[in-house]
Amino acid sequence: MGKSLFPVFNRKIKTDFIHGVAIAGSLDALDRIAKRAGVKPLADFLSLSFGELSEFIDDPEEAKAAYKRRPEKWFAASSGLTTMRALIRHLEEKPRTVPDSEAVIEDLRSFQSALQLAKKAGVRWHLSGES
Repeated sequence: MGKSLFPVFNRKIKTDFIHGVAIAGSLDALDRIAKRAGVKPLADFLSLSFGELSEFIDDPEEAKAAYKRRPEKWFAASSGLTTMRALIRHLEEKPRTVPDSEAVIEDLRSFQSALQLAKKAGVRWHLSGES
């Protein structure tokens, strides 16, 4: 998606902003790991609001049509936690699977902490990104 990935929540929760730069750089590898582990890949959690989509599509009518085809999706925090745990476990056991695995694990743990707060608050989420 871009140079950073971060969780977006459907309601405000008190959490630090997470840049997810290391995750963004290893997204393809992390998605392959997730699929082998039998959990939802991170890319499946990507979703854009209409405003975010409009930043990529200049024509307002095209943006509306694109959003109608693929509206913003929200996911239960528990499903994201399952993926984060599986990825962290894998990278702790096999750190050479991705470049700079320590930074990737740190990002994943930050996501995990935010998702734990979201789960406690009953808040849904999705991934978004910036290039």
